[in-house]
Amino acid sequence: MSRSQNVFTFPAGLPGLPRELTRFELTALAKDSPFFFLQSLQEDGIGFILANPFALFPDYEFELPEEDAAVLGVKKPQDAVVFCIVNAAQGFENATVNLLAPLALNTAAGAGRQVVLNDRRYSVRHPLPRPRSNSGGHSPDTDDAGPKTASITVSDKVSLPAAPAGIRTQTASPATVGAGKKSPAGEGE
Repeated sequence: MSRSQNVFTFPAGLPGLPRELTRFELTALAKDSPFFFLQSLQEDGIGFILANPFALFPDYEFELPEEDAAVLGVKKPQDAVVFCIVNAAQGFENATVNLLAPLALNTAAGAGRQVVLNDRRYSVRHPLPRPRSNSGGHSPDTDDAGPKTASITVSDKVSLPAAPAGIRTQTASPATVGAGKKSPAGEGE
């Protein structure tokens, strides 16, 4: 059975949405951007801005519970990726990221699930970092030793990659993606 690698099914749905909304398409906003858009395939007016948390928060980490990994059908660690919902209801300058309840996706099976963490380090409204100037050629994602990497782990401590390969790129910016679309990202995330 063939499937689009950008389409994911959330069998349990997503909190705050009608239970029947289970199929979504994931699109990268730009080639090297940490931002993505998750659009409902069943309701045009429903979509979320997502962020690769590892690109924005280099110290972000958690253990994916075995139960969640099993429900997602994760057989190989490289098939699992993680995104967090961005709440930009008050504008991108005041945007927050839900680090407490990330979306875990199995890229091989096309399955998704929102995982609620029991971790006091994270909140549902963590401020989105402001872009930094790269004067002096130093990027926040690199240090003198090279690029920083971050990961989650499955209960057996196997590292999982931070972003899926081959996700289609959309030619839009975060400021224009939500234009004309209702985004419930600030509701019930």
